[in-house]
Amino acid sequence: MSAERRTTAKSLAALNPGRWWVPVGLVTALALLLTGLVLPVMRVQKLIFWNDEYTILTGVRALWIDGQGFLAVVIALFSVLFPILKLGGLLGIWLTPMEAPRRGRLLFWVDVLGRWSMLDVFVVAVTVVMMSSKAALDATPRAGLYVFAAGVGLSMVITMSMEQMGRGRRD
Repeated sequence: MSAERRTTAKSLAALNPGRWWVPVGLVTALALLLTGLVLPVMRVQKLIFWNDEYTILTGVRALWIDGQGFLAVVIALFSVLFPILKLGGLLGIWLTPMEAPRRGRLLFWVDVLGRWSMLDVFVVAVTVVMMSSKAALDATPRAGLYVFAAGVGLSMVITMSMEQMGRGRRD
């Protein structure tokens, strides 16, 4: 990149100085995601005697121990690694000076990859429905599912806002 091009490249933060809510939203989304990973996402009750709650992290661990390594890795990638990397990438895009076309491509790919983190919310919802359909089991969603979904949703909203800012639109 030539010296002239380097001086014209600005970060989204520099181009949008009044958008303080973007980094605050990214930190909030990260806090929600991390909290959602450790809070119970599902409670399973069998008859009256057996009662257990699962977090996303304990679910991944249980899958691994039960020999379901592929499923454990898929859930860990899409529910733990991707959302955290997405938020780190968004913060980097927000703070790093770069040309608009490059920023647009990065935002596009961060958005595409980040949508996969909703896979976990879908998996838990399907699991709750399947387990509740068995007569002896009762599965109910817990707070962690909603907190995790809120973190994913907030990161998606921020991604869309950053894409609009990157294209020069202002609200």
